[in-house]
Formats: sequence, C-alpha cells, structure tokens
Amino acid sequence: MFPRETNLGHTQRLTIADFTLEAELAGGTADLHLSEAHRRFQANGGQADIHLRFHYGGMPDFPRDAPIFVSGGPWSLYRRDSRNHIVLALPDTGRPPYRLAELNSSFSSGNVYVRPLEEAFPEHYPPGRAQGPTAFDPFEYPLDELIMVNYLAQGRGVIFHALGLVDQGRGWLFVGVSGAGKSTMAALWKESGALLLSDDRIIVRPREGCFWMYGTPWHGDGGIGVPDGAPLERIFFLAQTPENRVQSLTIRETATRLLVCCFPPFYDPAGMAFTLELLGEIAEATPVAELGFVPDPGVVEFVRGAA
Repeated sequence: MFPRETNLGHTQRLTIADFTLEAELAGGTADLHLSEAHRRFQANGGQADIHLRFHYGGMPDFPRDAPIFVSGGPWSLYRRDSRNHIVLALPDTGRPPYRLAELNSSFSSGNVYVRPLEEAFPEHYPPGRAQGPTAFDPFEYPLDELIMVNYLAQGRGVIFHALGLVDQGRGWLFVGVSGAGKSTMAALWKESGALLLSDDRIIVRPREGCFWMYGTPWHGDGGIGVPDGAPLERIFFLAQTPENRVQSLTIRETATRLLVCCFPPFYDPAGMAFTLELLGEIAEATPVAELGFVPDPGVVEFVRGAA
C-alpha cells in the first residue's frame, strides 16, 4: 500500500489542470512518496496554489458536532470558525479517523494529520510484526480529489465523470455516469493516435477566453491519466445503442446532464451557485450531442465524421 522503492522525500508536488499542489512533511522521520498515477503529474518547483503540511503520528481532536456532509463512504466534512475539516475513517468499523485535514476557507492551505498505519489498520500489523512503513502517499485518494473539488468550486472549474481526448488538435469530452461506456470508449480510441487525457475524471476550467479540459490522476479501469490539457471543442454524452448515432441536445438538457455527471459541492451554497453558472456557460459555449454507440472500432471514424 505504501511502497518505499522510489520517489521518497519530505516535499512532493503535483500539477493538475495547471494548479500546483505541494505536500510538505512537518518534521519527523517519515517520508512522502507518490503513487504511479500521481508520478505522471509530478512537478519540480513553482509557486504552490495549494499547500499542505503533513504530520505523521498524533491526531488532534476535530469538531464532533453535526457534519456539513457525510459521504456514506470514508469521508465527512465538518466546519468550524471558517475552517474546513475533512475526516477520513473506515465506515461502519467504529475506528478513529486515519486522516484528518484542517483547511482554510478556500481549501488552498492547511494541515493534514496521518495516523500511524499500525494504529489505523491493525489487522495488517499483528503483535510481533514490525511497525508499518513510514513512507506514505500524501495525495492518497480520496483526499486529493476532495480538496481539488472544493478548490475548483471557488470560481475556478469543475470535475466531470468523463473520458477526455485530443484528436488532431481537437479536444473532445465523452461524458457519462458509471457504466455509460467511458472505459469502453477509451479502449476503442487507444490505437487511434489520439491523446487520451483520462478515462474517468476530467477537469474543465475557463482559460484564455474559452474552456480547457485537463487529465487527472483519478483514472478508471484503463489506468489512463496524463497532465496534458487542450481547448474543449465538443461534448458527447455517452449511450450504448444498437447502432452509432448522434442526437443534438438543447442548452437546458446539456446543463442538466452535466450536473448529473459532475462533482458539485452540494453542501456549499456559494460553490454550488458558481458550479451551476459554470455548467450553463459550458452548455451555451460548446457544441453538444448525445452519442449512441456500438462498442466496435468503427465508432472512432464515426465520431470523427460527426465532429
């Protein structure tokens, strides 16, 4: 879970969607390492847009009154005195949190506390076995994505459930919920010569008078995720049908479908208002269609012709 073979250090940086995230270890003997998916996004320097100080060992207390949001999975969000507290804990186990992030109101800086692995996951470290490794991944999912979702919602962008690719300089977004066919479509395009940005999560943000889309480390079944970006030229909503077809959509239909397939901060009124406005702008500015497709290589040329 925490390999030690390469990439060790007390500081690690990523660049995602042209934003730099910096993780700094606040003393101690532990090291930070990056997963294979994150190493593709590794940055060597530059000013950090998001700065996180990591503390390995002790875990401070956190607000235990009503949470702002409970995911139903491993994370919950609390807020106190304009500080955001993301609490990561294994659900339905009664165990204490294994990570706690205390972040400022804009999610751009804060402290992250990491419980020692032998305490957080004792089943992997029975009595008599050596203690857990002291190299850990600071950007381990879902914390990195949660911070980015909320950071983007401060007027910067949005994350979609989508396959993104660049074909002959044209940026296309294939949007769909789980099971819609993103991984299938990615596999069909793999030998096409197109640059695949991600097969599951794409960031879209305004830049230079248009919308740009970027790959992310949060890949799907195909393991595809690169840091490149490109101007967004067309959006396709995926549907699996008996034959290849495209069907135009209204701006209202597009905005509604985009909302279903994005990561909006429902618990943040200001962030939600920005996200809804941004989705409307994307829907109005971008050609959109529903793409019904057969899982066959012929869909590649069909899409090229339709676009």
